Amino acid sequence: MKRQTGELVNALHSVNRHVPTVATGLLAGTLPVAKQHEFAGLLIQLGNLLHQHAGDSPPEPRHALRDDGDAPPSP
Repeated sequence: MKRQTGELVNALHSVNRHVPTVATGLLAGTLPVAKQHEFAGLLIQLGNLLHQHAGDSPPEPRHALRDDGDAPPSP
């Protein structure tokens, strides 16, 4: 596993640990604005890491007879 992939997975786990508390606080109206901004920053950082990871990954092979938007052939 690439170091970058490990960092991405760690960031995903970190954000995931906060989601229940953030969601509950938002629903209850008790999550302070500063915490909302802090969590938003974590999500932005996670999104940036994921974009970077995807951009550094080799392109996936395309099937010669199908465009990306076409449905797979039925059996």
